[in-house]
Amino acid sequence: MSETEFIEKIDCNFPYHSEPEWQALVKLGASISPNAAYMVLHEICRVPRSKKVTQESKRAMLEYWRKNFNHPSTTSVLKAAEVMIQGEKLSVEDSMSIMESIAAYPNQYNALSIPYFACDDLDGRADDLYQNIIGAWRDD
Repeated sequence: MSETEFIEKIDCNFPYHSEPEWQALVKLGASISPNAAYMVLHEICRVPRSKKVTQESKRAMLEYWRKNFNHPSTTSVLKAAEVMIQGEKLSVEDSMSIMESIAAYPNQYNALSIPYFACDDLDGRADDLYQNIIGAWRDD
């Protein structure tokens, strides 16, 4: 399965209530690419409004993900993921700092989206940085 196929398969269609299925997706994403693995984390952090998932379940998924994937940007991305799972927000400055650390790893779009969505960017500063990083990746 390609990265694109995997991402399309789980986007807003994550099996939150089937532990064997989500565990298999964590492992499959990690075996495909870092961006696919971060898509799984993205789904864990940003549960669609139509789904009801307990904090305990999200924390269990996050911990399983953490144990089954490692990348140089994992520590910083997990800070944003944990805040999102708690239903809180990062400061724009913290979000931007995490995004800047991810910029060194081209094409990690799903990793980049986690801190981006973890803040209330009322003045558009995080959005500008997000767009600049994506633009730089595309120019490479």
